[in-house]
Amino acid sequence: MLLPARGALVLVLAVALLGIAAYVAVPWWLTPEDRAERCAAVVVLNGDAPWRADEAARLYQAGAAPEIWLTIDPRSGTMGSDAGTTSNIRQLVARSVPRDVIHVLPGTAVGTRAELGIVRSETMRRAAGCVIAVTSPVHARRVKVTWRHDAGGETPRLVVRHAPNAGYTGWKSEARELVLSVRALLGFPR
Repeated sequence: MLLPARGALVLVLAVALLGIAAYVAVPWWLTPEDRAERCAAVVVLNGDAPWRADEAARLYQAGAAPEIWLTIDPRSGTMGSDAGTTSNIRQLVARSVPRDVIHVLPGTAVGTRAELGIVRSETMRRAAGCVIAVTSPVHARRVKVTWRHDAGGETPRLVVRHAPNAGYTGWKSEARELVLSVRALLGFPR
């Protein structure tokens, strides 16, 4: 009788340790951030307004890039308008970014993969060596994995930076990003 009780205790302890390890490791794994460097442009990935635009403005003002690029997400507005891009432009201008350095890239992007495809096309068209993508911390791994997978390598380079004030929504957001990141890692489109 003592042996099965001891086995159950070991199992409970093992599950608890795995849970603690996942609690610590998942946020760390999801949130890689590259060292800041000078690139051709800072890209504001859609979502987490106004925090991503704020960080892009800060990077621009620090001299990280001479331009800021935005993409159009038709889901963020009504009747063909793009409330997310319009709001990002307003936020950037309010943060003293000159309107003439803000460029809306051609095409529409629904989802991370489509958005990064538009950014990659523009980066290659301009023969830029790198661009900086601003995203929320828990979205960083998926952005890096998707870029690397779809580019078939590391060229052109994508430097991923966090919008530090981006809304953290807790474990549900982490679980969703973990699943989507693993899917991207395995090559499944999203």
